[in-house]
Amino acid sequence: MTFFDGPMPQIVSWTVSLAEIAVLASRVIDLSTLPSVIQPAVGQLRGIQDMPINGHILLGTALIQVVAGGFLRWWCFCTLGRFFTFKLSVRQEHKLVTTGPYAVRVVRHPSYAGTLLRSMGMLMFIPGLAMMLVALLVERIIAVTSLLV
Repeated sequence: MTFFDGPMPQIVSWTVSLAEIAVLASRVIDLSTLPSVIQPAVGQLRGIQDMPINGHILLGTALIQVVAGGFLRWWCFCTLGRFFTFKLSVRQEHKLVTTGPYAVRVVRHPSYAGTLLRSMGMLMFIPGLAMMLVALLVERIIAVTSLLV
């Protein structure tokens, strides 16, 4: 049994996501409105310092997304082999692929997830489109959420 078998990848993914939501929420919530039992925990979350976002961070993030998304998409192509098509279809001797990126049950469509990563990374390269990036990010979050298993 490997790390990718069972519920562990989903547990890690949800834990990281919920922790990030908690950190962001701690910045806008008034501590006095919370029950006294959780006030210390929320107060500690406020101590986490923000990393300044500059051109180097954006460039690095964009490159990582483009490379990681491209690699994930390429891995999907290689794993599917002759069953890969750009148009969804069922071919003769078609079989369910459960190896490679399809063995990891974090997202339903790893090839689509790779495309989303690449798209977000490429959009970050375009300066002056901050609002478009935010709109795309919100739309992509909704799309990725619908792809979760």
